[in-house]
Amino acid sequence: MRTTAVEPTERDLLLDRLTNLRTILPVLAEELASSRRQLGQLRRENRRLRERLSHLERVAGRGAPTPRQVERVALTLRAF
Repeated sequence: MRTTAVEPTERDLLLDRLTNLRTILPVLAEELASSRRQLGQLRRENRRLRERLSHLERVAGRGAPTPRQVERVALTLRAF
């Protein structure tokens, strides 16, 4: 006796796609939440670095930090 393969119907294909989306959606939502948290951290770090740069520019008096100040900042940042 010969058996033939049953072709999936459009409904079956749509149900498979829906199942797949239900699996993927929570993962995407978690990645989005994680990205938003990381964005907040990067914004805070950027603000801190801009404040530090402004301080160094004020100390230098000419608007640009001296090479020694740049080296000191680099050493400080490595400590983080």
